[in-house]
Parts: sequence; C-alpha cells; structure tokens
Amino acid sequence: MAIKVALLDVFGLLVRKKIGFLELDAVISETINLNNTVTSAPIETGENVTDHVYNEPLEFSMECIISDSDVIRSFSFQTNPVARIQAYESLVDMWKGRTPLDVVAGYEVYSNMLITSISIPRANEDGDSIRFTVSFIQANILESVFLSDKSGRINVGRKQGTIANNSITAIAQRTLERLRA
Repeated sequence: MAIKVALLDVFGLLVRKKIGFLELDAVISETINLNNTVTSAPIETGENVTDHVYNEPLEFSMECIISDSDVIRSFSFQTNPVARIQAYESLVDMWKGRTPLDVVAGYEVYSNMLITSISIPRANEDGDSIRFTVSFIQANILESVFLSDKSGRINVGRKQGTIANNSITAIAQRTLERLRA
C-alpha cells in the first residue's frame, strides 16, 4: 500500500502543489526558512544582555516545473500545448498583483504568502517546459484597532505592520474624500 501511495504522490495524483491557482507539474525542491531575531543590550560591565526573542515571518522558496505534456493532463485527455506560456503569464500577473497567496507545498498549506522574487532561467534542455524558482515571505496581517481615551472618544486606526487597503475602490474613495475637503 505504501508503495502505491508513494507512486501516486510522485505523479502528483494525491495533492497537486499550487501557487495561488497555478497548479505545478513538479516541485524539484522546497526551502523553508524559520528565523528568530534575538535582541540584546549592552550593560555597564561591557557584556550584552539578551532580553527578547521574536519570530521573523516565515520565508519559503520552491523550484518548480510546468510542462506542456503533464501526466495528469494526459490521463484526463486534456492537452494544453501552451501550458508553459500560460504559467509564465500567471507568474508575472501574481508578481505584479502583490496580493497574498496560498501555497500548497509538501509539508503544509502556507497562507498569506507574498512573492518576493521569481527567477525564470531559460535553457535549451528545458524543451516544452518552464522551470522557475519563486520565493515568498508570509505576511502578518493585523486587524484594525479601536481605542478610547479618557473622554470616551473612540480612535479608529490600524496597528503598525498592517497592509494598507490599496484596492481600486479604496483608492478612488480616498481620492474623492480628499477632493471634497
């Protein structure tokens, strides 16, 4: 049974690896970086005192291949002679979009991943496939904060580190508010 499951996983039949909506034919390698920052402060004796540690955002990279002749597409009789071109265009769109993505990888599903870089080398031996490396960092998205002062007035704001709402609708609304003022 374990051999059958391993073969199915090798061919990607169990769980398809994905970047956002883009299904990957093969993942050559994955690298997960889990880093901490340790703060320290000098004291009078000349030594440093370590007084705090915090987690840095998860960083993740994967080297992938998308081919015009994928095994899954062959079994389902779906042929896509330009899968590599569509994959390239999708990668560029995701990079330009700058929005958090879900990434389905070998160990788990990573949420709120932002693309930091995409590398797409071209080589003659790649044939009818696109090979690329994409790197991500996990966004730490915080909710709005509602604070009241001693007079009972409510101050509505964002916590530091939140991602601004730069949707077209939000930008248009902010522009109209500025024009009215």
